[in-house]
Amino acid sequence: MSAMEPPVAVSDTSIKRRIRGGHGSIVVLLAKPRARSDDATELVRNAVKKANASPDHRGAVNGDCVFAADAGAMFHLEVDDWDDGTRAWLSNLAAELDGSGWSGTILAPSASWYPQAAWRFRDSHPAWFGHLALTQTRRSLGTYGYDELVVADRTIEQASRYAVSWIQSIEGTHYLMPGVPQIKIGKLLPASEVIAIGVRKNQQIGASTLNLKPLAERRVHFGYGNRIDFTAKGIDELWPTSVTALREALVSLGHLADWASVHHASDFHEQRGGVERGLDHLAWRENRFLWRSLVPDPYGIQVLTCAHLERATRLDGWKITPLGHDRHLVEAEDIEPWYATAKPDPAVRAQARDDFGAMLMTEHSIRADPNGWYRGMPPRVGFLD
Repeated sequence: MSAMEPPVAVSDTSIKRRIRGGHGSIVVLLAKPRARSDDATELVRNAVKKANASPDHRGAVNGDCVFAADAGAMFHLEVDDWDDGTRAWLSNLAAELDGSGWSGTILAPSASWYPQAAWRFRDSHPAWFGHLALTQTRRSLGTYGYDELVVADRTIEQASRYAVSWIQSIEGTHYLMPGVPQIKIGKLLPASEVIAIGVRKNQQIGASTLNLKPLAERRVHFGYGNRIDFTAKGIDELWPTSVTALREALVSLGHLADWASVHHASDFHEQRGGVERGLDHLAWRENRFLWRSLVPDPYGIQVLTCAHLERATRLDGWKITPLGHDRHLVEAEDIEPWYATAKPDPAVRAQARDDFGAMLMTEHSIRADPNGWYRGMPPRVGFLD
């Protein structure tokens, strides 16, 4: 080790403060590897496992590596109190990381809970959502006998950068949400890179901006099916403001999507347990690969592929804007009946369903597709959803 590469240190003060604040499962960040690694996460995970296996801490601590990259690493540390065992675990981890080519400081960023007023606001005030499913491709796992659906790294990186810029489009405090409590976004790790690495490692992760005066929020969450959920709401915010913000997200990332939509919080088929026309929401979730050609229901604003459009009965009453990569923004000529109230005008939705025609996912369309699966059907062979 050269003089320019100090050993890994431990910030006792920051970790004590986090633990004694009542946060038994804390998020710890470390900076930084001395040399680029093809799999920094695996190096850190192995160091954490060795620290867990050490008898010094008497089982008082359990660490779990979340993800790592050239910018640094993040991992959870589950501990009830600061004692000699905790300190021993951290010392062992620091030694293992130092031997793996890391330098810098293990520390815990300050916990940052949403104020109670914000939680009440989140539960009581209407919100509008934007759902965007990133384009997936099949990757064969060969010897395991099935394929998996993956999103290209470049797509994840672009979506993560945009997600952080989107939440920061309003003034307020910016939070990174790898768990509860949140972390205020600062200079410890670039938020977009943390999100991108987390998505690659199949982590549930998100970020948000909260403004208390007046109450307003922009939130993103990367979840199952490589889907990004955007949320926009404000106590003084009329529906056109929220819907416009979500539309901007679809326009910016739509070319990377298999499907996307904008809707009121109470008007998504998953919140409704399905749709009125009979599609179980689980049927939608279980057929992720079909999202690029079928939709759960029409909405006032959505992103569709050419495969979607080919199934439509008629779209002459819709505005269609190309987004590139055979993706299109499809909007109702008048979106007020879709978004001015919590539920769209029933007659407007009924007409939209007629317009979309065979684009709507049904039990028949699922069973007819070689990649489809419906309750009661034999398990699919050679393909994992």
